[in-house]
Amino acid sequence: MDKRILIIGAGPAGLGAGLALHDLGYENWKIYEKEDYVGGLSASFKDEKGFTWDLGGHVLFSNNEAFNTIFERIMDGEYIEHEREAWIRYKGSWVPYPFQNNLKYLPLREQLSCLTGLVRARFRSGRRLSANFEEWLINTFGKGICSAFMLPYNRKIWCYPLDKMGYQWITQRVSVPSSWRLAKNLALRKDDIDWGPNNTFKFPLKEGTGNIFKRMAEKIMVNIEFRKEVIAIRAGQKEITISGGKEDRYDLLVNTMPLDELICALDEKSAALSNAAKGLKSNQVTVVGVGIEKPNPATRCWMYFPDPAVPFYRVTNFSHYSPFNVPGGKVHKFSSLICETSHMGDRREDEIAEMTLASLLSEGFLEKGEEPLSIFIKTLPKAYPIPTKDRDSRLSSIQTYLINNDIYSIGRFGTWKYEIGNMDHAVTMGYMLCKKLVNELG
Repeated sequence: MDKRILIIGAGPAGLGAGLALHDLGYENWKIYEKEDYVGGLSASFKDEKGFTWDLGGHVLFSNNEAFNTIFERIMDGEYIEHEREAWIRYKGSWVPYPFQNNLKYLPLREQLSCLTGLVRARFRSGRRLSANFEEWLINTFGKGICSAFMLPYNRKIWCYPLDKMGYQWITQRVSVPSSWRLAKNLALRKDDIDWGPNNTFKFPLKEGTGNIFKRMAEKIMVNIEFRKEVIAIRAGQKEITISGGKEDRYDLLVNTMPLDELICALDEKSAALSNAAKGLKSNQVTVVGVGIEKPNPATRCWMYFPDPAVPFYRVTNFSHYSPFNVPGGKVHKFSSLICETSHMGDRREDEIAEMTLASLLSEGFLEKGEEPLSIFIKTLPKAYPIPTKDRDSRLSSIQTYLINNDIYSIGRFGTWKYEIGNMDHAVTMGYMLCKKLVNELG
């Protein structure tokens, strides 16, 4: 109990760490959060019109028993369960997700191109190793599927050259098709929509995704200080400086701020460490929430848009997730959409919002002359950590230095790993880390 544990950030990972310390009865710890709210990228906001907004199309699904136990305890049954209904907008038509498993919705010539391209890729793949993410996509799916969906969509969401990205992060993120399965689906005219861990998901009844983290924070609020940004870390002395000039000491430091910002805050660091952090890449996402004064009877959960002429890569039918995402829970009167646009910080919010509304009109979500009742705009300065080809070598040198100095960096940007960056990953990472640290302290 005499060892002091400090946690930087009250997002999912930091709150998971704090909850573990609370559950273990550990007392000598503190969370410093630079914002005046909890949840980080998973926070939710309510606007003046009464619409609730998430910072993107978040859904909750997990096969992790530890996280599910925490979730059930925190939410106490106050959530809704949905079966995923996801679609891809393709040349004016709708194709069920995953695209590659539902080629029957394409014109006949494109069905043939996609299937033959996949078969050819399978014959070649045994003799060819992929050098990057773009090659992996082509070697795995073939040129037909890649031209139709995989390449344009991934270019759009990452906003980064695909041939400069690695592919070892894929794991459960992409449905790798079977030639036989695709041929069978086409022959039987069968829908194939159940792939993936998120084919069913949960969503809080009220206050959006952020309600999960507000409830977690309520249990440990006495240990959280808001509007306290860590601006300097003296690893040798195990001291931090916080905005406003306050200082604190630690024995163990749990970090959830982005790794590049963490390394920048270190007072003593080698040029090699600084260069490793500077090479880490990420993109930005501007979220545009559109509140509409009319019901939306559609049962679609979210929709992907690979067309480069459309600004957003995904639209979430947010009022479908919970009636309380609209004013007074009146889904017979109101509906809401969340639209996400990726960029590299080179797009203005007003430009994105204008293009979003124009595309919602052209894609049939809005009617001509219809004015939204509410518009919510927020840009996430860091949205997706990009798995560049040299990412893992950079992370290895950074994490080795941090661990050797009793600094444990976790969470989506604390690890800089998209593949373990979901909410359940982050909460579990924090919880299990602090449980392990306390056990080691004896």
